[in-house]
Amino acid sequence: MSENACGGADSDTSSNHKYPLLYDEDWLCEKYLNERLSGSAIAEKIGCSNVSVYNALERYGVERRTKTKTYQYPELYDREWLLDQYVEQFKDAKEIASELGCSHHTVHKRISALEIPTRAGGGGNKLETPLSSYGYNLIEGELLGDGGIFKRNENGETAAYQHGTSREKYRDWLAKELDSLGFYTRRTDYKNEDFEAYKLSTRNYYCLAEIKQRWYPCGTKRVPKGFRLTPVSLRQWFIGDGGVSTRASWNRIRLHTEGFDVNSIENLKTALRWIGVKSVIRDAGFLYIPAKYTPRFYDYMAELPNELQDVYGYKWR
Repeated sequence: MSENACGGADSDTSSNHKYPLLYDEDWLCEKYLNERLSGSAIAEKIGCSNVSVYNALERYGVERRTKTKTYQYPELYDREWLLDQYVEQFKDAKEIASELGCSHHTVHKRISALEIPTRAGGGGNKLETPLSSYGYNLIEGELLGDGGIFKRNENGETAAYQHGTSREKYRDWLAKELDSLGFYTRRTDYKNEDFEAYKLSTRNYYCLAEIKQRWYPCGTKRVPKGFRLTPVSLRQWFIGDGGVSTRASWNRIRLHTEGFDVNSIENLKTALRWIGVKSVIRDAGFLYIPAKYTPRFYDYMAELPNELQDVYGYKWR
C-alpha cells in the first residue's frame, strides 16, 4: 500500500488480480488527477465498475472530486446575495427576477428554499404614516444638492433615495432624520489613503417614486416648474451646495447649480424671488445672492441643527 497519494510505495501490479490496473497507483493517478478522467471513464477503460475505481483511489489516499453543480441563476443559490437584495435593499421578487432574467416564481421558490423571511404581498414599501411636509421639504432640499432618487428596477412602482457626502457626521444626521420619518436607511463607508466618502440609501418606497416622477421627468434630475423653497429645503440646499464669501468687503452667498440645466436654474431664481431674495448668475454653475439680500436669505432659512454646528456653523456667520 502507498505511503502517500500518488507517489508513495511501489504499485502492486500482480497478475493475480482480476483488474491489475486498479493496483497500478501511478496509472490511476495519471488518469484521475492529471488527465482529469472521471471514475466512470476510468472504469470503462479497465472494464470494471465505478465503485471499484473509487475504492482503488481511496486505497491510495486520493480524495474524490466532488461534482460541482451549475445553476442557470447562481445568484439565487447564494443566500447572502439574495438576503441583501430582498431584505436589505427591499427589492421585490419581480424586481430581482427582472434583473436576472428569470420568472418571479423562481425567485419566490429560492427565497422559500433558503428560509428567508418573506413579507406581505406588494413588494413596495409604504411608510407607516404618510410622509410629512417636513419630510418632503427635507428630501427636495437634498435633491437640490447631492441627493438623488433612483429606481432599482425601471419597471417597478417604487424608488429609493441615495446620498453621498464627504462628511460622515452629516450623513449620520441625515440618516437619523430619514429614520425618524419612517424610512429604513443603510449606511456605507468608502475609505482609502486618498479618498473618504459616506453614503446612505433607503429601501424602495412608493412615496419616493412619486417625488422621482416630479423631479426626473426625462430620467435626469430637473428642478420642477413652480417649485417653491421652504425654510427647510433652503437650509438643506445651503448645507449641501452653498457657500459664503470669505472677504469681509464682499458679503455674498454662492449656490452651486452645475448639475442643472438652464430651465432648472431659472426655476431656482424664481423660487428665490418668491421668498424675497434676488439672485444673479455671474459664473457658470453658480447663483450669487448679493449682500443686500443676505439678511433676508438667513432670516427665511431654517436654523442649523445643533448637531451640525461644528461641521457647518461657519456658513451661519
